Amino acid sequence: MKVLIAAGIFAAAIATLEQEAPKVYLTWKSAGNTWNAMRDQSQEMARDLARDCPGVQVTTSQQDADYLVNLNHIEVGLFVRDNQLAVSDMFGNLLSTKEKGSIRDGVKGACALILADWSNQAGVRQKLVKGMNAEAQKAGVAAYTELSGDKLTVHSERASAMRFHMFLASQRFLSIARRAGIAIFAYTNDADQNFVYDVKAGQILNPATEQAVRANN
Repeated sequence: MKVLIAAGIFAAAIATLEQEAPKVYLTWKSAGNTWNAMRDQSQEMARDLARDCPGVQVTTSQQDADYLVNLNHIEVGLFVRDNQLAVSDMFGNLLSTKEKGSIRDGVKGACALILADWSNQAGVRQKLVKGMNAEAQKAGVAAYTELSGDKLTVHSERASAMRFHMFLASQRFLSIARRAGIAIFAYTNDADQNFVYDVKAGQILNPATEQAVRANN
């Protein structure tokens, strides 16, 4: 299924869950008739994030980003200023828009929103399943993802050992699975191709041993 998410929104390697902070990619556009309006406002945004939001990490790679913060800055003359700030997650969901106020105030609000969303395990689980199903539909593949308790299962007509290992090669995917509280990842065509991975232990399982492993967790 074009390796589903592995080559798309889950395509970058990051550190383990215990060490990671949400990565934020900054974009901006500015309009106006002053010299200040022409400055790279992302530099100011990065400075404000470093000062007021140490719990996130600014990245220069959009592919690696967990969140996107976009600024639309307008500045005309000495007194007319407007800052429109939008925050979206890696799945393309718009989380918030804000207008008026300073760039720094907007960044503070974005920081609080990002950290709250990052720690919302239930929200991550829902987004993970929804995002993977949307990616399968976009690829035109007969596949669907479901979540039962702490087990994430991808049912795909194209299930194979190669595609299964490509999932496991994506540290991005595994990191999100851990953050979502996934213990077992299964990949199957519901026939002769069945693959199981113990996310907690970091090891491939024989499907027949899955129940024993889950019983010991």
